[in-house]
Amino acid sequence: MTRNFLRWLLLWPLLVLPALAAADMVALDPSMQGVPLGRFLEYQVDPGGKASLEQVRARPDWQPLAVDVPNFGLAMPVHWFRLELQVADPNRPWLLEIGYSEVDKLDFYLLDESGRLLEQRELGVQRPDAKGSVLHLRPVIPLRLRQPGVMSLYFRVESSRGMQFPLLLWQQQDFIVQDEMKNLTLGLFFGMLVVLLLYNFFLFAVLRHRLYLEFALFMAALILFHCQLRGISLRFFWPGQIQLNASVWLGSGLLSIFCGVLFADHFLHLEQRGFPLLKLLRLTRWLALLGVFMVPWLGTELGVYGLVLLTLAATLMLMISVFYHYQTDNRPVQLFAMGWVVLVAGVLILAGNRTGLLPVNLLTEHAVSLATLAQFMLFSMALSHRVNHEKALSLQRGAQRLAALQEECALQSQQLRAAEMQRNADSMALQLQTATNERLAREIDDSGAALEQASQRLRELSRMDPLTGLYNRNHCNERLREEFERSARAGQPASLILVSVDQFAQVCERWGVRAGDQLLRMVAEWIQAVTQHHCASLFQFEEKVFAVLLPGMSVDRTSALAETIRAAIGQQPFVQGSIALPVTVSAGVGTLVPQPFGRPESWVRLAQQALNRARQQGGDRVCVEAPSAGVAHG
Repeated sequence: MTRNFLRWLLLWPLLVLPALAAADMVALDPSMQGVPLGRFLEYQVDPGGKASLEQVRARPDWQPLAVDVPNFGLAMPVHWFRLELQVADPNRPWLLEIGYSEVDKLDFYLLDESGRLLEQRELGVQRPDAKGSVLHLRPVIPLRLRQPGVMSLYFRVESSRGMQFPLLLWQQQDFIVQDEMKNLTLGLFFGMLVVLLLYNFFLFAVLRHRLYLEFALFMAALILFHCQLRGISLRFFWPGQIQLNASVWLGSGLLSIFCGVLFADHFLHLEQRGFPLLKLLRLTRWLALLGVFMVPWLGTELGVYGLVLLTLAATLMLMISVFYHYQTDNRPVQLFAMGWVVLVAGVLILAGNRTGLLPVNLLTEHAVSLATLAQFMLFSMALSHRVNHEKALSLQRGAQRLAALQEECALQSQQLRAAEMQRNADSMALQLQTATNERLAREIDDSGAALEQASQRLRELSRMDPLTGLYNRNHCNERLREEFERSARAGQPASLILVSVDQFAQVCERWGVRAGDQLLRMVAEWIQAVTQHHCASLFQFEEKVFAVLLPGMSVDRTSALAETIRAAIGQQPFVQGSIALPVTVSAGVGTLVPQPFGRPESWVRLAQQALNRARQQGGDRVCVEAPSAGVAHG
C-alpha cells in the first residue's frame, strides 16, 4: 500500500500534464505497476465496427487521451486503443489488467517494431471460453515479450454497458498480491451483505412481519446486481451463459427498484400519510416490474438507459417522500432517510461513472458498493426501531383497549339484564304471533289450492271449443309444434289432414246458425268415429275446418284415411224436419319428414294448400301435398 502511494507521488507530475499531440511511450519498469495508463494511450473510433487491424494502423486520426482511465459513457461504436511499450528485459513476466469486468469483446494485438504480428488474443464477457487469457473476474493478458525494443499494443473494444478502458501493468507476483487483497475485500463485502440478508430472512420467519420479507427481497436483488457488476455471476454462477448473464444483470437492477420502492412505500406508510406523488411512485415501481419481464426483448442500450432513468426517478421521489414526512422525533424515519441519502449518492456516482459524466477512479468504482453496505446497515437498524416502536404502540393500544373493554363489559351487563326482561316479553308475543301465522298459512294454503284448481280448469276450458267439445286452434298449434320437433328428432314422417264441410254456408243460410252448429257437431262425431283406431288427434281448427293429426303415418296411409273420412261422411245426410241434405267434405293432406331447422307453419301450409285445391276443384275430394325432401324452409 505504501509502495503504491510512493509511486503515485513520484508520477503525479507526469499524469497531470496536458496531453501532447501524441501519447508518450511506456517503459516497462516496476515503478509503472498499478498506474492507470490512460494518458499513454491513443484511440480512434470505428463507427461501423468493420475495420481490420491493418486499416486502423494506416489511419492518421489517432488521438491522445488526457485522462488516466478512458470513459466514453454508453458509447456503442467500437473503439481502438494503441499503447507503445519500451521493453528492456523480455524475460521478466508482465501482465496487462483491464480493470473493467463488463467489456463485451476485446481483441488484443501485439506487434514488434517492424509491424509484425507477434500475438493475438480474444477476450470479453461474450467470449468466456477464449484461450490464452488468465481465468479471472476481469480480463487479464499475460505479455509474452520475445525481444527487447519497442512493442505496439492494439486493443479493439466493444462494450454495451459503458465504454471504459482502465489499463494497468503488473508484474506477476505483485499482481497476485494486490489481487488477493481485492478478493479479500470483495469477500468481506459480500459476506456482510449475505449475513444481513440471512438475518432479515430469519427475522421474517420468526416475526412474520412483511417489512422484513420486502427488505430481504430488496437486499437479494441488489446483491445479485453487485455480483453482475463485479463479474462474479459469469465467472462462478453460470459460466458461458452470455445471454442469461446480460438478462440477469438488467433484470436484477430493475427488480431491486421494484422491491426497494415497495419496501419504502410500506415502511413510510405513504398511502396513510397521503403522499402527493404516490401514484407516480407506484407507476415507477410497476414499470420496473414490467421491465423485468421485458428484459429478453429490450436492447442493451435501451435497457441501461431505462434502468438509469427509473433508478433516478424512484430515488428522487423517495427522497421527496422521506423529507416530506420527516419527523425529528421519529428515529426509524431518521435512519431510513440517512440510508436513502447514502444510497442515492452511490447510485448517482455509479450512473455518472457508467454514462461518462464522472471519471473512473477508486471512489466512482466502489461508491455504490460502500453505499449499499451502509444503506443495508442503516435500513436494518431503522427496521428494528420501527418494529420495536410498533410493538410498543401495539401494547399501549392493547392496554387502552382492555380498559375500554372492561367499561364496555360493565355497561353490557346492565344492558343484558334489561334485554332479558325484554326477551321474555318478546317470547310471549312471538308465541302468539306464531300461532296466528300458522292459522293464516293454513288458510292461504287452502285458498291457494282452490285457486290452482280453478286456474287449471280455466286453462283447460281455454283449450276447448265450446261448440264441438274438441280442442281448439291454440291447443292444435301446441301439438303441432311438439309433434314437429319429435318427428324431426326421430326422422319419421308425420301427417296432417284438414277437413272442411262443403255445405256449412248453405245450411246456415237456409236454416240458421243453430243448424250450422248442429252440422259441425255431427261432422265432428263422424270424424271421431272413423279415426278413433288410428292414434289420431282431432281439433276444431277453424269455423268449419277440422284438423286430424296423425303421428308417424305415411302419405299413402294418410290419403286412404282421408278418403275413408270423406266417404263415411258422404253416407250420412243432414236431416232438418222432412228434408235430408247430403253432406260432403273437402280434405287436404300434408305429409312430410320435418327437418331440425324447419318450422311447423310450413307443415300447416302444405295441408292448407291441399285443402284449397280440393275446394277449388268442386269439393267432395281429397288432395295431397307431400314434398319428398321434407321442410327445411319457413
